[in-house]
Amino acid sequence: MEPFYSPLPQYSLKTDVSYHRPRQELPESVTLDSPALFVMTDLRRIPAVTIEAKAPLSTVLKKMGCEDVHLLLVTDAEHGVLGLITTTEVLGEKPVRFLGQGGGTYEDILVQHIMTPRERLEVLLMEDVLKAKVGHIVATLKRAGRRHALVVDLDPQTKSETIRGIISSSQISRQLGVAVDTAPYPRSPAQLRTVNA
Repeated sequence: MEPFYSPLPQYSLKTDVSYHRPRQELPESVTLDSPALFVMTDLRRIPAVTIEAKAPLSTVLKKMGCEDVHLLLVTDAEHGVLGLITTTEVLGEKPVRFLGQGGGTYEDILVQHIMTPRERLEVLLMEDVLKAKVGHIVATLKRAGRRHALVVDLDPQTKSETIRGIISSSQISRQLGVAVDTAPYPRSPAQLRTVNA
């Protein structure tokens, strides 16, 4: 004899209804001695914001504005990471240079023409971030002259990498309560003379 299952009661939906969205609660304020994890957006808790490589560049800022982010992961149909694109790249010289080389209009530019490809990305290992302080992250961003850092988990068996988190200087600035300048450190005597000029 099959078990009897009674139906659950159903109700009308109210007009002022929302839905649950995954959220990560980062501390409102940190110091340079706080754990680096306190300033990392954990992609196991917050869905990554992505865009396809063949998307028109004109859609990037709209998507960033809707999601309140300054970096999008560029992915393929199988969710593989092809690279990333940032506000700086969209609003900087790259689109102008691309048009100068090939002609066309702004509407002809695709994400793949401007993005930073995967092979040019430098990442941090999650195991290092777990041991680091916010000050280490700020120093790393300054040395690289970047506003963002990607953090990867490394599978010990397969050695495959999975992007686990994103760290941004704007997030750190909000939590520190002061602007974080990520202009790179001078790397050569010539750069040092330029900075001091």
